This record gives sequence, structure tokens and C-alpha cells, in this order.
Amino acid sequence: MKIQFPNPEPDALLQMYGDSQPAKLLWMFMSHSYGYSAFVGTAELLAGLLLCFRRTATLGALIGSATMLNVVFLNVFFNVGVKLWSSNLLLMSGFLVALDARRLANFFVFNRPALPTPHDALSWRLSLGRWLGDRWQERARVALKALVIVLAGTAALRPVLKYRKPPPHALFGIYEVESFVRNGQSEPLVIADPRRWRGAAVNTYGHLTIRFMDDSTIRYRTRTDESKKALSLSTWDEDARKNAVVTYNQDDADHITFEGSFGGDALQVRLRKVDRRFRLLSENFRLFFDGPIESKR
Repeated sequence: MKIQFPNPEPDALLQMYGDSQPAKLLWMFMSHSYGYSAFVGTAELLAGLLLCFRRTATLGALIGSATMLNVVFLNVFFNVGVKLWSSNLLLMSGFLVALDARRLANFFVFNRPALPTPHDALSWRLSLGRWLGDRWQERARVALKALVIVLAGTAALRPVLKYRKPPPHALFGIYEVESFVRNGQSEPLVIADPRRWRGAAVNTYGHLTIRFMDDSTIRYRTRTDESKKALSLSTWDEDARKNAVVTYNQDDADHITFEGSFGGDALQVRLRKVDRRFRLLSENFRLFFDGPIESKR
């Protein structure tokens, strides 16, 4: 449903592969393919649903173990920061599989009969049976189980909803530099000057990424004051020397002018929004391979 892995943001699309963190590379990989992310998400959801019922619990645990093993390996080797959480889910799935380990080994390995599990012996019985009777005891068990499933589902849904994107920021888009004035002096497009801006990008959340002439980037968190047309910028490394407050003016739908102090220099930068077409977003799914992969050697 494109919640955890939504479409890539402009700043991520402009970042070079070599400069990306492994975790961000994984996020790009997952967000590109709606079909694959939907397949993995459906498998995880199916495992959770099957675990809600005793007759399908073993199947749910097997599916959960397979999917979570893949997730754990991705988290570990792409250095994603939820290794312990996914590992706990894998261990829990493995524990449930272990309850039927002998039956599974007989069926898959030793070619022996796998006797059924007597579910009635595993039934949970309320101690109120002497007062309520078997009929009301069973109703109470079903009602309590339904309540637990609803509460567990609600608790699992809440953190998922945090991934839902807000409406795009007013400055959302990819920009190229039209004019660059530093300390009152207009500067031409000079590749040898690593401090000159080449372009910029603003993502859905308003985070500003600046690309310099040497293709290096710096990314800012922003706090927007629309009444003053100002952006408060701060970096993730909490380096106060890289923080700034700039004003912006939307000259028209496609042009923005930033004014403020960056790195001790007074800048006035006019940016033009560009409609950049990315192959990663435009190439459609194809069932069969129909051409060579482009490469350079």
C-alpha cells in the first residue's frame, strides 16, 4: 500500500549511489517495486492472520519464519536500525514452529506419518465452567479471543500509520540554479568552485537538500514560517555552524529565490523548478526480459 516504502523523494533520487547509506539504498530498492513490497507485506500480514487460529497456527509460524528470516538478513547486512525487533519476531515464529518440530521432521525429512495434533487437549478452559456451563464458557472464550485479536491488531496498526505521508510541502520539487550571488558578487557556473550551488531539492516534509558543483550534498531539516516566508535550517549532525535561517520568495510557480547566510557568506540564489524524468520511476513492469542491461566497462 506504499506506506512503509512510498515513492522515492526528490533528494533521494538525486543522490549518487556511491554516496547513499546502505539502509537508504535498501529503501530505494523496496520503494521502486510496488509489486515486490506488496508481496512481502501480504506474506507478513497472512502470517499474522493465520497465527490467530489454532488450526492454521503452524502454517502461520512457517510463513512468518520465512518472511522474517529475509527481513532480518536485510536489516543486518544493509545496516537498518531495527535488527533486534525483527530478530525477536523471528525467534517468536521459530518458537511456535518448534512446538511441531517432530511432526514437521517426520513429514519433510524422515518420510514417516505425521500424526495430527489433538486440538481439544490444547483448548483453554475457563474456571467458571461450574457456574456458567460449557455453552457460556465457550462463548466467553470466543469473545475474549476476539477482544485480544482486535487489541493486538490495533496496536500493530498504530506504528504502521506513522509512515503515512503528509501533503507535499509548498516548495516540493527539484530545482536548478539560475543565478548565484555571494557577498554581493554574481558568480558564473564554475565547476572548480565546490561552494557554489548547482541545484536543490525539497522533499514532501520540507527537508532541503543542496547540491554543490563537486556533486557533494548537504541536507537540512526545515521549520517553515509561512507568515515571514522564512525557513529555519538545521543539520542532522547538530553542527551549529551549518544551521541557518533564510527567507524565500516564490516569484512564480517555477521560481524561488533564497536569501540568507550560509557558511559565513551572504547568498542570494534564484532557483528554477525542473520537471526531471527519472527512469527508475517511469519504467514499467515487464514479465519477460527483453533487452540487455545498460552498463559501461
